Amino acid sequence: METNSNTTTEPILAWDAPMHMHYERSARWYSTAGMVAVGIAAYAIVTGAWTFAIVILLCTAFAYLMRNEKPKSMHIALSMAGIAFEKEFFVWQYISGFWLIRTPGFTELHFEVISPRTKQYQILLPAGLDPAELRGLLQNFSPELRDRKEPILDMIIRLCKI
Repeated sequence: METNSNTTTEPILAWDAPMHMHYERSARWYSTAGMVAVGIAAYAIVTGAWTFAIVILLCTAFAYLMRNEKPKSMHIALSMAGIAFEKEFFVWQYISGFWLIRTPGFTELHFEVISPRTKQYQILLPAGLDPAELRGLLQNFSPELRDRKEPILDMIIRLCKI
């Protein structure tokens, strides 16, 4: 019996999402961040850490220049064979599990790929996609890792709107 290989790679669910969250920042946010950066740079100069002061000032300038840069969009597709996003395709058998993280502004799908060096990927979900529906679909292919939480660094980035 012949099988059509398209049936396994045909998307069950597909969406477009930005590569990362874009935060709208107020003038107050920029002035607070600027004062913190100047304070750190001043402390670095006083303690003789000139290179650190230069790095802080360059990072501040770079962040200011990139403030209006919108994140690029990527296409995500779930199929019977695996998950495809960007130019990568991950077969279900190499995905050790997934978990969803809900925040006040968005929901992220995280999944872990088994490879010589285990890697984690995160994908933003669009507002119209029901996380419960996605969870039900993904549980057919990969286990949900319910013990996983939002990494501390990601939480700091989200709370500081970096």
